This record gives sequence, C-alpha cells and structure tokens, in this order.
Amino acid sequence: AASSGDEVWVACGTYKPTTGSNRSISYSMKNGVAIYGGFQGTETTRNQRSLTCGSCSILSGEIGTANLNDNSYDVVRNEQIALNSSSIIDGFIIRDGYDIRTANNDTGGLGGGIYNRGINSANPCNPTINNCIFTNNTAVFGAGIFNHGSYGRHTNPSINNCIFYNNIATDGGAAIDNFGIGGGSSASPTISNSLFYSNTALTEGAIYNWGGNAGSASPVITNCTFANNTATNGNAGAIIADNSNTSGGNSGTSNPTLKNCIVWGNTASAIGNQFYCKGTSTFTATYSAIDLTNQTSPHVISGTGTGNISTNPLFVMQSDINGTDNCFLSNDDGLRLQNTSPCIDGGDTIGIADTDIAGNPRLSDNTVDMGAYEYSNLILPITLLNFLGEVQNKQHLLSWATATSFNSSHFEVERRNYNTTFSSIGNIANKQQGAITLTYQFIDEQPLPGVNYYRLKQVDFDGKFSYSKSIALLGKQHEMQVFPNPAQEQIQLNGLPQGGIVTVRNSLGQIMLQLQYSGESSNINTENWPSGIYYLHSSEVEQGTRFIKE
Repeated sequence: AASSGDEVWVACGTYKPTTGSNRSISYSMKNGVAIYGGFQGTETTRNQRSLTCGSCSILSGEIGTANLNDNSYDVVRNEQIALNSSSIIDGFIIRDGYDIRTANNDTGGLGGGIYNRGINSANPCNPTINNCIFTNNTAVFGAGIFNHGSYGRHTNPSINNCIFYNNIATDGGAAIDNFGIGGGSSASPTISNSLFYSNTALTEGAIYNWGGNAGSASPVITNCTFANNTATNGNAGAIIADNSNTSGGNSGTSNPTLKNCIVWGNTASAIGNQFYCKGTSTFTATYSAIDLTNQTSPHVISGTGTGNISTNPLFVMQSDINGTDNCFLSNDDGLRLQNTSPCIDGGDTIGIADTDIAGNPRLSDNTVDMGAYEYSNLILPITLLNFLGEVQNKQHLLSWATATSFNSSHFEVERRNYNTTFSSIGNIANKQQGAITLTYQFIDEQPLPGVNYYRLKQVDFDGKFSYSKSIALLGKQHEMQVFPNPAQEQIQLNGLPQGGIVTVRNSLGQIMLQLQYSGESSNINTENWPSGIYYLHSSEVEQGTRFIKE
C-alpha cells in the first residue's frame, strides 16, 4: 500500500518474510519509500527513535526449524527493480539469509542479507542502506549484500553506519560482493562509517569487487574499519580488486578507493592479508592505517598514498567488537580507539559525514579520525560511583565502586596527613573492562597520626591518569592533656601529634593563641590572661579539652 514519499515505522520485534516455508519469498523495497526500524511505539517524531545497542527490529530469514538449510535465500531482495537514494532501509538487524545453491548470473548463491539488482542503465538499483547490522548470513557470494550490476545494469547503493560481522561466503565476499561485469555496467557503492569484522570466505574475506569485461566495480569507502576478516583458502583477507575478464584479459575497472579507513588484523591463507589486486586492477588509499606487512607488488597502494600510516591503530580491544556489555555502539566497543592511537586526528576532513557510526560529531575539534569511530575524551575510562572510608579496629577500610571501566589498568591508593604530601600506599588492579559495576577494597593497617586524607589515582594502560576527590579519616587517637588545671602562670600540653595546630579560645570564642605543636609537650604562658575558662582544640584531634585560669 505504500507509495513514493511514504515512511514505514517498524516496531521492535522479529519479522520474517513469510509464515510459510517458501524460501524464495523475501522482503522487497519500493522506490521512494523509506523503511525505519527500532521504534518502541511511543515516538511521535523519527528523531525520538533510539538505536542504542543496535536496533531492536530484526528481519530474519529463519522461517523454518532452528537450522540454516530451510532459511530464506535472501531476507531482502530488490530484483529487476528501479530504486533511487530516496528508497531507504534504516535501523534493522538483517540476519539468517542462507543461499548456497550453485551460483549463476541470475539466481542461486548470490546474496543472503540484501540482494540488489537494477534493470538497466536508465533504471538503476541504488537504495540507501543506513544503520543496519548484517550478521549470520551465508551465501556463495556476497553473504551480507550482493550488488548485481552486470551487462548494462547499474547497482550503486549508499551504505552508511552499518556493521557486517560473522557473515560467511562459501566462495567470495562474505560481507559485500560488488559484481560489475560487462560493458556499461557498474557495481560501485559508496560506503561510510561502517565496520567489517570477522567475516569469513574462501577468498576475499570482506568485500569482493569484480569489474571485468569492461564493467566497473570501484566502491568509494570512507571512515570504515576492517578487522579480523579471513580468507580461509585463498587471497585477500579483507578486500579484492579484480578487473579480469571471464574469458581472459583485463578490460574492466576495479579500483576501490579508501579514505580515513583502518585495515588491520585481516588474514589470508595465500596472498594479501589486507588486500589483493587481480589482473590490472588497483587499490587506492589515503589518510588510512593499513598493515602493509607482506603486501608485495602488485598488491600495493596505488598513487601517493597521502597521509597513510602502517602503524598499529591501538583498538580498545580488537578481539571483542561489541565489548563486555555485548552491546554495539556503546562506550566499550572493541574497535574504538585508545587515546594514544596514531589514527586520532589522522584523517582528511573533506567529504566526510557529520557524525560517526555511533552518532558522535566528526568535527568536534576541527579534525577527523581514521576508522568508523571518532575518539572522544568525553568517554571516560572510569565511571566512579563512590569512594568511601571507615575506621575499623584502628585500621582504615577504603572502598569504592565503578560503573564502567575502559582502558583502565589499575588504581593507586594515595595518602597524606598534616605534614606530608600525597604518596602511594597500595596498588589495586582493575578487575575487568566494560560497562559493568565493580567493587574494590583496600585496608590501611597503619594509619598516620591525626587526620589521614586518601584519594584514588586511576591509571590507564597508556599511562595517563586522573584523581578522585579525597576523603578524610581520623588516624591514631590522641588525648590532649593540660597541666596544671586549674592554671596560674603557664600550662603544659601533652599527648598531641607533632605538627598539629593548637587553637586556644576564651569563653566568648575569641582566639587567644594559635601555635604549631612541635614535640611531646609544649608550654604556654598564661600569666597575663584573665581568669576564666579556656578551650583548646587541635587540628589533628577530634575532641578538644578545656582548662581554668585562676
């Protein structure tokens, strides 16, 4: 019933293409219709929608029993259809597509999550795909997305703020396959602010670009991160550029162009852990961090490579894409950058998106980082809930609790009293990284005389640190003694810790004397003081005392 200009808002839940068992039935987009997922049902405007932790709207191909063999071939299939950029799918988890049929040019084995195929050069298939997570899709080629732009067709979608992880291709392109075969054809999407992680294929672990037979497959990729993708029995751990013809020769164009990207930690059983060039294709990258170890000619970066580095990007935790909270787009995502990462402020600001994959501003400091996440020092490594202390059996028990811990190494407990500066008296290791509540304790078995002041020094793995507010506990008790009492010409003070400030006031509260206590005893001349009651208090003793002057 939808027509061009309409929006469809989809509530939280899991949706399947059919209630039956026909694996060929898929969802299909319409030209000019925008489909938005992730709604709780209380929103009145689209910007009230929250995609925290990823969307709660799931499009699943799991239509049969709990196994893959009877799943939908494609969850979304845009076949022989004209779609422009106003055709939008935004805010879904797209999963469980399964097509390992023999691959051919038209049907079978192509796509799992989304299959796109235009009609001809005048009627391309160029939808907009935003804020989607593609996972657990399986196909021969292009398990996450297959862009079919062959023999005069044009299929050039825009893909933004998407996550591709744990998709499997039994041949090539586990995340995306750009199939631009034949004269006048193109399969060259624009891709920005997206993650490609732990996708697995026989060859071409993440993206396969084939532009042979005078076709074109040259995606433009900006601020994306490729990590832990694998080619298990061939070339190209992350990306392949291929312009070879089906019958020999190299007449097409395949030149993936990367800017502000990170390509790190991908593996291939053969050649090109990070990328591979087949035929006479090229691979262009600028302002990007790419591991060039064992990338030998012709599998090298074309052009000047302006702004590129081959230095470890220092992810927060590369082995865990969504962190200990198992929640995408949260503060502990593993592919965020540590605050000493060489990728921070290393990108080019021209033509970038306003926000990163998590919706944070890209140009908060007039520079841009490499990769899908913009580093923000507003994301604190530690969220300290409390810092408390109490006296127990002449010992001081300190306790504190944290709500989040990211990149945190340890706590140093520091102490001072009236005549010392803060110094470390203990080291407590951080228990666990992530958005999880943790509690800690430390016992000071030998407090200093008088009031003890404590603070926490939180130290990051990169050596940077920050302090908590200090708390005060009364240390070893001292009893202020005045002799003689009543007094006449002088009094002697005993029992005070060295260095404390003693204040003497009359019965009206007026200060008669202040002095720093300098030893085991101290004498005060009271010969000229009027008769009456006097009060003494020390900065290092909780309870004061009084004496009478006759």
